[in-house]
Amino acid sequence: MSAPARLPVSRTLALVASAAALLVLGAAALLIAGLGGGEPEELVIGGVFSLSSGTSVEACRQALAGAMAAVEWVNSNGGVNIGGSKVPVRLLQEDDKGDPANAVRLIEYMARQRGVGVMLAPCDPGVLVDAVEAARGYGVVSIVYGDAPASVADPGGKTLLVGAPAEEYFTPVLEMVSILDIQSRNLAIVYQDTGFAAAVAEATRNRAVEQGFVVVLYSAYPPQAGEEELGTLALRLQASNPDVIIAIGGFRDGVELVRAMSSYGVEAKFIAMAVAPSVPEFYSELGALSQAILYPTLWELASKPYTTAEGYEWFGPSREEFYSLFREAIESLGHPVSEPGYHAAMAALAVLAVAKAAEEAGSLDPDAIYESLKNIKIMTFAGPFDLNPETGLQNEREVLVGQWINGRRFTVWPVGQAYATPVYPHPGWPG
Repeated sequence: MSAPARLPVSRTLALVASAAALLVLGAAALLIAGLGGGEPEELVIGGVFSLSSGTSVEACRQALAGAMAAVEWVNSNGGVNIGGSKVPVRLLQEDDKGDPANAVRLIEYMARQRGVGVMLAPCDPGVLVDAVEAARGYGVVSIVYGDAPASVADPGGKTLLVGAPAEEYFTPVLEMVSILDIQSRNLAIVYQDTGFAAAVAEATRNRAVEQGFVVVLYSAYPPQAGEEELGTLALRLQASNPDVIIAIGGFRDGVELVRAMSSYGVEAKFIAMAVAPSVPEFYSELGALSQAILYPTLWELASKPYTTAEGYEWFGPSREEFYSLFREAIESLGHPVSEPGYHAAMAALAVLAVAKAAEEAGSLDPDAIYESLKNIKIMTFAGPFDLNPETGLQNEREVLVGQWINGRRFTVWPVGQAYATPVYPHPGWPG
Protein backbone atom coordinates (compact mmCIF):
# COMPACT_ATOMS: atom_id res chain seq x y z
CA MET A 1 0.00 0.00 0.00
CA SER A 2 1.46 3.37 -0.98
CA ALA A 3 2.12 6.08 1.56
CA PRO A 4 -0.45 8.88 1.87
CA ALA A 5 0.09 11.83 -0.47
CA ARG A 6 -0.65 15.47 0.26
CA LEU A 7 -3.73 16.96 -1.34
CA PRO A 8 -4.27 20.73 -1.03
CA VAL A 9 -7.77 21.90 -0.26
CA SER A 10 -7.69 25.53 0.92
CA ARG A 11 -5.51 27.53 3.27
CA THR A 12 -4.81 25.33 6.28
CA LEU A 13 -7.13 22.75 4.78
CA ALA A 14 -4.16 22.21 2.51
CA LEU A 15 -2.88 20.08 5.38
CA VAL A 16 -5.61 17.56 4.62
CA ALA A 17 -4.20 14.60 2.67
CA SER A 18 -5.39 11.22 1.44
CA ALA A 19 -3.62 8.02 2.37
CA ALA A 20 -4.60 6.81 -1.09
CA ALA A 21 -3.93 10.14 -2.83
CA LEU A 22 -7.71 10.42 -3.23
CA LEU A 23 -9.77 12.68 -0.99
CA VAL A 24 -12.96 10.83 -0.15
CA LEU A 25 -15.82 11.06 2.27
CA GLY A 26 -17.48 8.71 4.69
CA ALA A 27 -17.61 7.29 8.16
CA ALA A 28 -14.56 8.50 10.02
CA ALA A 29 -11.75 6.75 11.85
CA LEU A 30 -9.24 9.40 12.90
CA LEU A 31 -5.81 8.30 14.07
CA ILE A 32 -3.36 10.55 15.80
CA ALA A 33 0.41 10.31 15.94
CA GLY A 34 3.37 12.38 17.00
CA LEU A 35 6.55 12.47 14.96
CA GLY A 36 9.53 10.93 16.69
CA GLY A 37 12.75 12.77 17.44
CA GLY A 38 13.51 16.45 18.04
CA GLU A 39 10.89 19.16 18.10
CA PRO A 40 7.36 18.03 17.17
CA GLU A 41 6.51 19.09 13.63
CA GLU A 42 2.79 18.36 13.31
CA LEU A 43 -0.15 16.62 14.89
CA VAL A 44 -1.10 13.97 12.35
CA ILE A 45 -4.72 12.83 12.22
CA GLY A 46 -5.35 9.86 9.98
CA GLY A 47 -8.70 8.39 9.08
CA VAL A 48 -10.62 5.55 7.52
CA PHE A 49 -13.85 6.79 5.94
CA SER A 50 -16.79 4.81 4.57
CA LEU A 51 -17.46 6.88 1.49
CA SER A 52 -18.34 4.98 -1.60
CA SER A 53 -20.73 2.52 0.07
CA GLY A 54 -22.17 1.54 3.43
CA THR A 55 -25.23 2.42 5.50
CA SER A 56 -24.11 5.91 6.54
CA VAL A 57 -22.39 7.51 3.53
CA GLU A 58 -24.41 10.72 3.74
CA ALA A 59 -23.79 11.16 7.47
CA CYS A 60 -20.12 10.40 7.07
CA ARG A 61 -19.63 12.99 4.37
CA GLN A 62 -20.87 15.47 6.93
CA ALA A 63 -18.50 14.02 9.52
CA LEU A 64 -15.43 14.43 7.33
CA ALA A 65 -16.32 18.03 6.52
CA GLY A 66 -16.86 18.68 10.23
CA ALA A 67 -13.46 17.24 11.08
CA MET A 68 -11.86 19.32 8.33
CA ALA A 69 -13.55 22.45 9.69
CA ALA A 70 -12.08 21.78 13.14
CA VAL A 71 -8.62 21.24 11.65
CA GLU A 72 -8.98 24.53 9.78
CA TRP A 73 -9.90 26.39 12.95
CA VAL A 74 -6.97 24.98 14.94
CA ASN A 75 -4.47 25.78 12.20
CA SER A 76 -5.84 29.25 11.47
CA ASN A 77 -5.37 30.00 15.18
CA GLY A 78 -1.70 29.07 15.16
CA GLY A 79 -1.90 25.30 15.61
CA VAL A 80 -1.48 23.16 18.72
CA ASN A 81 0.82 24.37 21.49
CA ILE A 82 3.11 21.48 22.37
CA GLY A 83 5.57 22.50 25.07
CA GLY A 84 5.85 26.03 23.76
CA SER A 85 6.10 25.02 20.09
CA LYS A 86 3.11 25.64 17.82
CA VAL A 87 2.48 22.70 15.50
CA PRO A 88 -0.14 22.36 12.77
CA VAL A 89 -2.68 19.58 12.40
CA ARG A 90 -2.63 17.38 9.31
CA LEU A 91 -5.53 15.11 8.34
CA LEU A 92 -5.09 11.78 6.51
CA GLN A 93 -7.86 9.49 5.26
CA GLU A 94 -8.73 6.43 3.18
CA ASP A 95 -12.02 4.99 1.95
CA ASP A 96 -12.97 1.68 3.55
CA LYS A 97 -15.91 1.35 1.13
CA GLY A 98 -18.23 0.41 3.98
CA ASP A 99 -16.41 -2.90 4.40
CA PRO A 100 -15.40 -3.83 7.99
CA ALA A 101 -12.59 -6.10 6.77
CA ASN A 102 -11.20 -3.28 4.65
CA ALA A 103 -11.44 -0.89 7.60
CA VAL A 104 -9.46 -3.33 9.74
CA ARG A 105 -6.74 -3.55 7.08
CA LEU A 106 -6.52 0.23 6.81
CA ILE A 107 -6.31 0.65 10.58
CA GLU A 108 -3.52 -1.93 10.66
CA TYR A 109 -1.70 0.10 8.01
CA MET A 110 -2.18 3.33 9.94
CA ALA A 111 -1.07 1.81 13.24
CA ARG A 112 1.87 -0.29 12.02
CA GLN A 113 3.24 1.68 9.09
CA ARG A 114 2.23 5.24 9.94
CA GLY A 115 2.72 4.95 13.70
CA VAL A 116 -0.66 6.44 14.56
CA GLY A 117 -1.81 6.06 18.15
CA VAL A 118 -5.30 7.56 18.55
CA MET A 119 -8.34 6.75 16.46
CA LEU A 120 -11.56 8.67 16.05
CA ALA A 121 -13.61 5.60 15.20
CA PRO A 122 -15.79 5.16 12.09
CA CYS A 123 -19.24 6.74 12.16
CA ASP A 124 -20.77 3.89 10.13
CA PRO A 125 -22.22 1.50 12.75
CA GLY A 126 -21.68 -1.39 10.35
CA VAL A 127 -17.93 -0.79 10.36
CA LEU A 128 -17.47 0.52 13.89
CA VAL A 129 -17.23 -2.60 16.07
CA ASP A 130 -14.63 -4.45 13.99
CA ALA A 131 -12.62 -1.26 13.54
CA VAL A 132 -12.54 -0.53 17.27
CA GLU A 133 -11.52 -4.10 18.05
CA ALA A 134 -8.67 -3.81 15.56
CA ALA A 135 -7.54 -0.54 17.13
CA ARG A 136 -7.55 -2.13 20.58
CA GLY A 137 -5.37 -4.92 19.27
CA TYR A 138 -2.74 -2.38 18.30
CA GLY A 139 -3.07 -0.41 21.52
CA VAL A 140 -4.60 2.53 19.67
CA VAL A 141 -6.84 4.96 21.57
CA SER A 142 -10.33 5.02 19.99
CA ILE A 143 -12.65 8.01 20.24
CA VAL A 144 -16.15 7.11 19.07
CA TYR A 145 -18.19 10.10 17.90
CA GLY A 146 -20.80 8.49 15.63
CA ASP A 147 -23.92 6.47 16.33
CA ALA A 148 -22.88 3.77 18.81
CA PRO A 149 -24.17 1.83 21.81
CA ALA A 150 -22.77 2.39 25.29
CA SER A 151 -21.09 -1.03 25.20
CA VAL A 152 -18.54 0.31 22.71
CA ALA A 153 -16.96 2.47 25.42
CA ASP A 154 -14.19 0.64 27.26
CA PRO A 155 -11.64 2.71 29.22
CA GLY A 156 -9.54 -0.41 29.78
CA GLY A 157 -9.37 -0.82 26.03
CA LYS A 158 -8.75 2.91 25.53
CA THR A 159 -12.14 3.45 23.85
CA LEU A 160 -14.09 6.63 24.66
CA LEU A 161 -17.55 7.77 23.49
CA VAL A 162 -18.01 11.45 22.64
CA GLY A 163 -21.74 11.41 21.87
CA ALA A 164 -24.63 9.97 23.83
CA PRO A 165 -25.16 6.19 23.79
CA ALA A 166 -27.55 5.25 21.00
CA GLU A 167 -29.74 3.36 23.49
CA GLU A 168 -30.79 6.81 24.76
CA TYR A 169 -31.67 8.24 21.34
CA PHE A 170 -35.46 7.91 21.60
CA THR A 171 -35.80 8.69 25.30
CA PRO A 172 -36.59 12.38 24.66
CA VAL A 173 -39.01 11.43 21.87
CA LEU A 174 -40.99 9.26 24.29
CA GLU A 175 -40.86 12.06 26.87
CA MET A 176 -42.09 14.61 24.34
CA VAL A 177 -44.99 12.40 23.26
CA SER A 178 -46.00 11.77 26.87
CA ILE A 179 -46.11 15.49 27.63
CA LEU A 180 -47.72 16.69 24.40
CA ASP A 181 -50.31 13.92 24.07
CA ILE A 182 -50.59 11.49 26.99
CA GLN A 183 -53.32 9.58 25.10
CA SER A 184 -50.85 8.48 22.42
CA ARG A 185 -49.82 5.12 23.89
CA ASN A 186 -49.82 2.69 20.96
CA LEU A 187 -46.24 2.40 19.69
CA ALA A 188 -44.88 0.61 16.62
CA ILE A 189 -41.11 -0.01 16.40
CA VAL A 190 -39.52 -1.24 13.17
CA TYR A 191 -35.79 -1.57 12.64
CA GLN A 192 -33.14 -2.65 10.19
CA ASP A 193 -31.86 -6.10 11.10
CA THR A 194 -28.36 -5.00 12.11
CA GLY A 195 -26.63 -5.14 15.47
CA PHE A 196 -26.76 -1.38 15.94
CA ALA A 197 -30.43 -0.90 15.03
CA ALA A 198 -31.48 -3.96 17.04
CA ALA A 199 -29.73 -2.64 20.16
CA VAL A 200 -31.44 0.75 19.83
CA ALA A 201 -34.82 -0.88 19.17
CA GLU A 202 -34.58 -3.15 22.20
CA ALA A 203 -33.56 -0.30 24.52
CA THR A 204 -36.37 1.88 23.13
CA ARG A 205 -38.97 -0.88 23.60
CA ASN A 206 -37.90 -1.51 27.18
CA ARG A 207 -38.02 2.17 28.06
CA ALA A 208 -41.37 2.65 26.34
CA VAL A 209 -42.96 -0.22 28.26
CA GLU A 210 -41.64 1.25 31.52
CA GLN A 211 -43.36 4.52 30.62
CA GLY A 212 -46.70 2.92 29.89
CA PHE A 213 -46.60 2.63 26.10
CA VAL A 214 -48.20 -0.41 24.45
CA VAL A 215 -45.97 -1.89 21.75
CA VAL A 216 -48.40 -2.89 19.00
CA LEU A 217 -45.71 -3.85 16.47
CA TYR A 218 -42.06 -4.77 16.94
CA SER A 219 -40.44 -5.98 13.74
CA ALA A 220 -37.08 -6.16 11.99
CA TYR A 221 -36.60 -5.83 8.23
CA PRO A 222 -33.65 -7.00 6.09
CA PRO A 223 -30.66 -4.64 5.75
CA GLN A 224 -31.09 -4.60 1.98
CA ALA A 225 -34.89 -4.42 2.02
CA GLY A 226 -36.37 -3.44 -1.32
CA GLU A 227 -39.56 -1.74 -2.37
CA GLU A 228 -41.70 -4.86 -2.00
CA GLU A 229 -40.43 -5.70 1.50
CA LEU A 230 -40.78 -2.14 2.73
CA GLY A 231 -44.26 -1.97 1.20
CA THR A 232 -45.24 -5.06 3.18
CA LEU A 233 -43.80 -3.47 6.30
CA ALA A 234 -45.84 -0.31 5.65
CA LEU A 235 -49.02 -2.41 5.41
CA ARG A 236 -48.17 -4.04 8.76
CA LEU A 237 -47.64 -0.61 10.27
CA GLN A 238 -51.01 0.52 8.95
CA ALA A 239 -52.74 -2.57 10.34
CA SER A 240 -51.22 -2.04 13.82
CA ASN A 241 -52.99 1.34 14.08
CA PRO A 242 -50.16 3.08 16.00
CA ASP A 243 -50.21 6.50 17.60
CA VAL A 244 -46.40 6.63 17.42
CA ILE A 245 -44.04 5.09 14.87
CA ILE A 246 -40.30 4.72 15.56
CA ALA A 247 -38.10 3.44 12.73
CA ILE A 248 -34.38 2.73 13.10
CA GLY A 249 -31.99 2.09 10.22
CA GLY A 250 -29.73 3.66 7.63
CA PHE A 251 -30.28 6.46 5.17
CA ARG A 252 -31.48 4.67 2.04
CA ASP A 253 -33.89 2.31 3.80
CA GLY A 254 -35.20 5.23 5.86
CA VAL A 255 -35.99 7.25 2.76
CA GLU A 256 -37.67 4.31 1.05
CA LEU A 257 -39.70 3.48 4.15
CA VAL A 258 -41.11 7.02 4.19
CA ARG A 259 -42.09 6.62 0.55
CA ALA A 260 -43.76 3.30 1.33
CA MET A 261 -45.68 4.75 4.28
CA SER A 262 -46.84 7.61 2.09
CA SER A 263 -47.91 5.28 -0.72
CA TYR A 264 -49.95 3.08 1.62
CA GLY A 265 -51.37 5.96 3.65
CA VAL A 266 -49.85 4.94 6.99
CA GLU A 267 -51.10 7.32 9.66
CA ALA A 268 -49.71 8.14 13.12
CA LYS A 269 -49.67 11.20 15.34
CA PHE A 270 -45.88 11.05 15.70
CA ILE A 271 -43.33 9.56 13.28
CA ALA A 272 -39.71 9.44 14.46
CA MET A 273 -36.72 7.92 12.69
CA ALA A 274 -32.99 7.36 13.04
CA VAL A 275 -30.73 8.13 11.37
CA ALA A 276 -31.98 9.12 7.92
CA PRO A 277 -33.60 12.49 8.78
CA SER A 278 -30.39 13.80 10.37
CA VAL A 279 -28.77 14.71 7.01
CA PRO A 280 -29.85 17.28 4.37
CA GLU A 281 -30.22 14.63 1.66
CA PHE A 282 -33.36 13.47 3.47
CA TYR A 283 -35.19 16.55 2.25
CA SER A 284 -33.46 16.49 -1.13
CA GLU A 285 -34.84 12.99 -1.67
CA LEU A 286 -38.29 13.40 -0.14
CA GLY A 287 -39.25 17.05 -0.35
CA ALA A 288 -42.65 17.63 1.27
CA LEU A 289 -42.77 14.00 2.50
CA SER A 290 -40.17 14.99 5.10
CA GLN A 291 -42.58 17.38 6.81
CA ALA A 292 -42.95 16.80 10.58
CA ILE A 293 -40.65 13.74 10.66
CA LEU A 294 -38.91 13.64 14.05
CA TYR A 295 -35.44 12.31 14.80
CA PRO A 296 -32.96 12.13 17.69
CA THR A 297 -30.00 14.47 17.37
CA LEU A 298 -26.97 15.53 19.38
CA TRP A 299 -26.68 19.01 17.84
CA GLU A 300 -28.44 21.23 15.33
CA LEU A 301 -27.55 24.52 13.74
CA ALA A 302 -31.14 25.62 14.44
CA SER A 303 -30.89 25.14 18.20
CA LYS A 304 -30.10 27.39 21.12
CA PRO A 305 -26.31 27.86 21.11
CA TYR A 306 -24.05 26.50 23.80
CA THR A 307 -22.29 29.13 25.90
CA THR A 308 -19.56 29.15 28.51
CA ALA A 309 -20.40 27.37 31.76
CA GLU A 310 -18.84 27.24 35.19
CA GLY A 311 -16.03 24.71 35.36
CA TYR A 312 -15.60 24.55 31.57
CA GLU A 313 -13.03 26.28 29.37
CA TRP A 314 -14.30 27.47 26.00
CA PHE A 315 -12.33 25.99 23.11
CA GLY A 316 -12.89 26.11 19.38
CA PRO A 317 -14.94 28.19 16.93
CA SER A 318 -18.28 29.81 17.56
CA ARG A 319 -21.33 28.22 15.97
CA GLU A 320 -21.25 30.80 13.19
CA GLU A 321 -17.52 30.25 12.58
CA PHE A 322 -18.04 26.50 12.42
CA TYR A 323 -20.88 26.89 9.92
CA SER A 324 -18.67 28.99 7.68
CA LEU A 325 -15.74 26.57 7.93
CA PHE A 326 -18.02 23.60 7.32
CA ARG A 327 -19.46 25.18 4.19
CA GLU A 328 -15.96 25.77 2.87
CA ALA A 329 -14.95 22.20 3.66
CA ILE A 330 -18.01 20.49 2.15
CA GLU A 331 -17.71 22.60 -0.99
CA SER A 332 -14.00 21.77 -1.32
CA LEU A 333 -14.97 18.10 -1.28
CA GLY A 334 -17.20 18.59 -4.30
CA HIS A 335 -20.55 18.22 -2.54
CA PRO A 336 -23.50 20.64 -2.45
CA VAL A 337 -23.24 23.21 0.30
CA SER A 338 -25.64 22.33 3.11
CA GLU A 339 -26.23 22.87 6.78
CA PRO A 340 -24.10 20.73 9.10
CA GLY A 341 -25.83 18.10 11.21
CA TYR A 342 -24.82 16.37 14.40
CA HIS A 343 -22.38 13.97 12.72
CA ALA A 344 -20.38 16.98 11.51
CA ALA A 345 -20.54 18.63 14.93
CA MET A 346 -19.52 15.51 16.86
CA ALA A 347 -16.58 14.85 14.53
CA ALA A 348 -15.45 18.43 15.01
CA LEU A 349 -15.87 18.12 18.78
CA ALA A 350 -13.67 15.02 18.80
CA VAL A 351 -10.90 16.75 16.82
CA LEU A 352 -11.06 19.80 19.10
CA ALA A 353 -10.92 17.60 22.19
CA VAL A 354 -7.83 15.77 20.92
CA ALA A 355 -6.12 19.05 20.06
CA LYS A 356 -6.87 20.44 23.51
CA ALA A 357 -5.80 17.21 25.19
CA ALA A 358 -2.47 17.29 23.34
CA GLU A 359 -1.93 20.89 24.45
CA GLU A 360 -2.72 20.07 28.08
CA ALA A 361 -0.43 17.05 27.94
CA GLY A 362 2.28 19.06 26.20
CA SER A 363 2.90 15.99 24.10
CA LEU A 364 1.89 14.12 20.96
CA ASP A 365 2.38 10.78 22.72
CA PRO A 366 -0.90 8.79 22.37
CA ASP A 367 -0.91 7.60 25.98
CA ALA A 368 -0.36 11.14 27.24
CA ILE A 369 -3.22 12.38 25.02
CA TYR A 370 -5.44 9.57 26.30
CA GLU A 371 -4.83 10.47 29.95
CA SER A 372 -5.45 14.12 29.15
CA LEU A 373 -8.72 13.32 27.37
CA LYS A 374 -10.02 11.81 30.59
CA ASN A 375 -9.35 14.99 32.53
CA ILE A 376 -10.10 17.98 30.31
CA LYS A 377 -13.42 19.85 30.58
CA ILE A 378 -14.12 22.06 27.61
CA MET A 379 -17.21 23.76 26.23
CA THR A 380 -17.51 24.04 22.46
CA PHE A 381 -20.05 25.16 19.86
CA ALA A 382 -21.13 21.47 19.81
CA GLY A 383 -21.55 21.25 23.56
CA PRO A 384 -19.36 19.98 26.41
CA PHE A 385 -16.56 17.45 26.35
CA ASP A 386 -16.34 15.95 29.85
CA LEU A 387 -15.65 12.24 30.12
CA ASN A 388 -16.24 9.89 33.02
CA PRO A 389 -12.89 8.07 33.20
CA GLU A 390 -14.51 5.03 34.80
CA THR A 391 -17.05 4.43 32.01
CA GLY A 392 -15.55 6.21 29.01
CA LEU A 393 -18.90 7.98 28.52
CA GLN A 394 -19.72 11.67 28.55
CA ASN A 395 -20.90 13.14 31.84
CA GLU A 396 -22.98 15.79 30.07
CA ARG A 397 -24.43 14.85 26.67
CA GLU A 398 -28.07 15.63 26.12
CA VAL A 399 -30.05 13.99 23.32
CA LEU A 400 -32.30 16.44 21.52
CA VAL A 401 -35.30 15.95 19.25
CA GLY A 402 -35.07 17.43 15.77
CA GLN A 403 -37.86 17.83 13.24
CA TRP A 404 -38.16 18.72 9.57
CA ILE A 405 -40.36 21.80 9.27
CA ASN A 406 -40.91 23.44 5.88
CA GLY A 407 -37.67 22.12 4.45
CA ARG A 408 -35.39 22.84 7.41
CA ARG A 409 -34.21 20.93 10.47
CA PHE A 410 -35.05 22.44 13.87
CA THR A 411 -34.53 21.38 17.45
CA VAL A 412 -38.03 21.08 18.95
CA TRP A 413 -37.31 19.30 22.27
CA PRO A 414 -36.50 19.73 25.12
CA VAL A 415 -38.06 23.13 25.60
CA GLY A 416 -34.85 24.66 26.92
CA GLN A 417 -33.01 23.84 23.68
CA ALA A 418 -35.92 24.20 21.26
CA TYR A 419 -35.64 26.54 18.30
CA ALA A 420 -39.16 25.86 17.03
CA THR A 421 -42.48 24.48 18.30
CA PRO A 422 -42.99 20.83 17.38
CA VAL A 423 -45.44 20.14 14.58
CA TYR A 424 -47.98 17.54 15.75
CA PRO A 425 -49.95 15.56 15.08
CA HIS A 426 -48.28 14.47 11.86
CA PRO A 427 -50.22 16.34 9.13
CA GLY A 428 -50.54 13.35 6.81
CA TRP A 429 -48.86 12.79 3.47
CA PRO A 430 -49.10 15.44 0.74
CA GLY A 431 -50.81 14.64 -2.52
